[in-house]
Amino acid sequence: MRNQAAMSAQRPHRTTESIRCVVLESGSLLLTDTDAENFDHTIVIAQMQDEPPAAFAERTLERVAGLERSGRRFEAATILTGNHHDGPAQAARRRIVLSLAAHLLPTPGAKLTLRAARDTAPDDRAELLDLAADVMGYRGSDDDGSIEPVGVRLCFDEGGAEPRRRSGTFHAIPDNPVSASDATTGPASEHAH
Repeated sequence: MRNQAAMSAQRPHRTTESIRCVVLESGSLLLTDTDAENFDHTIVIAQMQDEPPAAFAERTLERVAGLERSGRRFEAATILTGNHHDGPAQAARRRIVLSLAAHLLPTPGAKLTLRAARDTAPDDRAELLDLAADVMGYRGSDDDGSIEPVGVRLCFDEGGAEPRRRSGTFHAIPDNPVSASDATTGPASEHAH
C-alpha cells in the first residue's frame, strides 16, 4: 500500500484544461489577446531586458519541463520573434522552437506559430522559413511515422516591428482619447487667458 501511494505521488496528474504557451523574445511585437478565448490558460515566457539569448532559451526550456513534470501540456505555442537575428539569437530561437515542437508532438492537432514583423529582412525571413520547415519534418524519436508532425504557421504581421515595452506591462487605448488640441481648448485653458 505504501509503495502504491509513493508511486501515485511521483506520477504526474493529467489535466484536460487547454493551455497555450506564448514566448516573447526581446524586441518582439506587442502581445495581443489573439486566440486567447480558445484556451483556458495562457503561459507567457518573456525575455527580460538585457537577458542573453542562451539564458532565455534555458529558462524557457526549464519552464516547459516543469509543465511536463506536472502532467500538463499545452495545445498551442506562439513565438513572437524579436528583432535580433544574429548567431546567438538564432541558436536560442532554434533551441526554443524545437523544444516546443517536441512538447507539442504527442498532442493531436497541436499548432506552433512563429510571428515576426512585416518588415523582417529577407535573410531573416529565410532563417524563419528554414526553422518552420525543420519543425514540419520533426517527428521526435518515432521512426515509423505514426506520430503526426506538429502543424506550424509562420506569420509576418502587418503591425510592423513595434518593440515590446516591458514584460507584463500592457497599455490600453482609452475609448475617448483626448487630443492635444482638445486639452488646450477646454475650461482650464479659458481661465489661463
